[in-house]
Amino acid sequence: MVRIEINNKSPLPIYSQIADQFVHLVATGLLKSGERVPTIRELAVQLEINPNTVAKAYLELQNMGLLDTRQGTGTFIKDTCRILSSPEKEISLNQLTQKFLDDVLRLGYTKEEVLKSVKNMIINLKGE
Repeated sequence: MVRIEINNKSPLPIYSQIADQFVHLVATGLLKSGERVPTIRELAVQLEINPNTVAKAYLELQNMGLLDTRQGTGTFIKDTCRILSSPEKEISLNQLTQKFLDDVLRLGYTKEEVLKSVKNMIINLKGE
């Protein structure tokens, strides 16, 4: 099942957070071409948000060419999606890292606290 998380403290609208995470999941290969994604209702229940918010995110993803909705069968990752190349992955990682740092520093954490937390999380990663 797709693991999407929302941050209610983020300045980004929830639909944008959802869309951004789908783009990231596809770009990193965690969601593959042709794979079925949760229905609007399923994802809304999972995230405990209004289904219209999920519908807006899905519409944005369809307009980007990432999702394909087939009446009666569901919503799928389009077959034309691809995994990022190494330089694209580096750019994506840098953008995600910058966003993360902007968020935690804005919340008042020091650079040292952030570094210590990230190091501990990397050490404790499961499945790597």
